[in-house]
Amino acid sequence: MFDPSLAPYPVEPMLREATKIHTVDGQVRRWFYDTSFDLILWLTPDEITLEGFELCYTQVNSETAVRWNHAEGFSTFGLNSEGGHGKHKATTVLTQRQDPPLLDASALAKFQVASLTLDAPLRNFILAKLEELRI
Repeated sequence: MFDPSLAPYPVEPMLREATKIHTVDGQVRRWFYDTSFDLILWLTPDEITLEGFELCYTQVNSETAVRWNHAEGFSTFGLNSEGGHGKHKATTVLTQRQDPPLLDASALAKFQVASLTLDAPLRNFILAKLEELRI
């Protein structure tokens, strides 16, 4: 497990919960954010079981989203700007990447610190899953 005292940069827990939504299909969606990450959680209606999550962050100058759920496992997405000519801005959309999902070790270390504000069971599960992607 990551030891914040050994980090080469100042660390403090930063993820804050923005909103909790009860969806039409009964799921609960929770969104956490800070200056480096967005974390979206999909939970069962009783809020006990994590059905999936999406972690969004910048990796090597590109926006990346790593998504995991019980049914499909991991997938990776990137932001892609489409269209836009002249004065009109392009529309940015999340598109699935074909490359295998990987997570840079420095991004994982930074998330380990930022996620200290999460409930321990959720945090531990997410970190264990993300460890599978570490390069």
